[in-house]
Amino acid sequence: MRLVTHNDFDGITCAVLIDSVEEIDFITFEDPSRVQKREVDITKDDILTDLPYHHNCAMWFDHHSSNKPPEGAKFEGAFRVAPSAARVVFEFYDNPYLDKFKELVDAADKIDSGNITLEDVKSPKGYQLLSITLESDDIREDHDYRRRVIEWLERKKIDEILKIPEVVERFTKKLGDYEKFRQEVPKYTKLEGNICFTDMRGVKDPPKGPSYQIYSLWPDCNVSMKAFDFLNSPNEVGISVGHNVFNKTCKVDIGALMKKYGGGGHFGVGGCRVKRIDSDKVIGEIIGELKGKA
Repeated sequence: MRLVTHNDFDGITCAVLIDSVEEIDFITFEDPSRVQKREVDITKDDILTDLPYHHNCAMWFDHHSSNKPPEGAKFEGAFRVAPSAARVVFEFYDNPYLDKFKELVDAADKIDSGNITLEDVKSPKGYQLLSITLESDDIREDHDYRRRVIEWLERKKIDEILKIPEVVERFTKKLGDYEKFRQEVPKYTKLEGNICFTDMRGVKDPPKGPSYQIYSLWPDCNVSMKAFDFLNSPNEVGISVGHNVFNKTCKVDIGALMKKYGGGGHFGVGGCRVKRIDSDKVIGEIIGELKGKA
């Protein structure tokens, strides 16, 4: 049986849980938009987690409001809107053997739902610190590292994992990237009313950092938006949008908004890929939606 999961911390946590109770031969990682657009070969031998529904899969688990399965769809597994897909998996199996991962699932809830503090952003610790080592601009990078993280989480305490040299090297680099991000991102960012818009299209070496970092620089905006070059697809632009987790006044359902453009996500965060030639038009439309309802 193959497990196909998202490459973020929630997807990794799903993999830890399922690998502990199912006979998994191989774990791979995918981009949600590729699954949604049927660019990925999914078979009856696949378990799909933290990714859009695919009718071919053997089992499916997800929690994104925009990924509600088609009416009448039959599948083994579980779907419900929840803080994390890991929570959906954990409660589906209701297996005492998985109780040892309760703290891990709680962390997935917190990280994936954005239920974090400004201090978490400035000085990440524990599972939050591990989660930043999983960030990547290219979903096809670092698969072997993610598999090692899954094995470590199955067997080790978080304090032990954070002392592993490879992990230390990765989070040290990421924290350095974050500092560079805070210094350089203002060059590419402007305020559009309540919206903090960062345009990285055409930037050769864009500063890297999570959307949460934006809110430490512009705390008064209640929603952020970023446009960026989509790696290995020069004719496409990625767009990500998210509510300010420290100023929760935006009322727009981001997942539903992104679904209009072939993407998806949660109520508070989501993204899509659009043709480069259409990107100015789409960005203008999204900004209009956010201004009109935020």
